Amino acid sequence: MIDIGASKKSTIGYGQYLVYRTTANDNMDINTMQTGAVNVQFGIGSTVLIELVVVKTLIGLVNFHIVKADTPFLLCLADMDRL
Repeated sequence: MIDIGASKKSTIGYGQYLVYRTTANDNMDINTMQTGAVNVQFGIGSTVLIELVVVKTLIGLVNFHIVKADTPFLLCLADMDRL
């Protein structure tokens, strides 16, 4: 889904990430070194980064920040502009 400005980072909920991990055919680049380094704000609440995963999309490689929230893949406008 396209994130229309709620976050400045492309994000994915942990549950969605687990499903993606079991169905992805390509090798995923998972970076756990940045755990907790990004604070993602959703409306009045916020959540902390669990992991970072690089996903190959039709428009290029996108860094998705895995968060403890019930959200689908959200592609932020900044990443769309960059790609």
